[in-house]
Amino acid sequence: MSKQQKSDAYPYASGGWGSLKAVARILLQEKALLKDSQVLMHQNKPDGFMCVSCSWAKPADPHTFEFCESGAKATAWDLTAKRVTPDFFEVHTVSELAKWHDHDDRFRGIKGSRMVILMNPADMAKRGRAQGARIALETIADDGVERRVDGLTVVPFDVPQGCIGGYYPECNPLLPLWHYAKESKVPGAKSIPVRVSAGTR
Repeated sequence: MSKQQKSDAYPYASGGWGSLKAVARILLQEKALLKDSQVLMHQNKPDGFMCVSCSWAKPADPHTFEFCESGAKATAWDLTAKRVTPDFFEVHTVSELAKWHDHDDRFRGIKGSRMVILMNPADMAKRGRAQGARIALETIADDGVERRVDGLTVVPFDVPQGCIGGYYPECNPLLPLWHYAKESKVPGAKSIPVRVSAGTR
């Protein structure tokens, strides 16, 4: 990757009606569809609050909708009308709850650790990476800086072929400081070319 690098057009939806539908579905699921959804109008605004999902900048002259799909969903989960009642504690003991892990991702079925890389099963077969294999990622860049994250575990997942997914801040070391959007200055964390190699730990 270089500061002048160009990439092919991304063929999948990253906004538009599909994203709007997904956000509406989460707001409905969390019973935050009407009154609470107005909170999104204050997200990433100078007189509002910072996105709870990422490092989206607060522009001085913001758009009406100054958030992405993931940020809107994260806010919706915080706004949830769902509550833990005494019945919950009748079913789950304190000792059981102590074993629950903060890093569980119930939406992707990831439990116990976020040091994982989500990979398309076809790519796993093509590259000889079995489920549970330990790998390392290294950023492909020509600025002379080594950026590497080791100790990651391969998990099969429905991502586009040729792409992988990971969590941050676990994968933050892979992101060059100069890799960000021109106008918004948002870090380009969703588009980092990397090299996959066998892990050393």
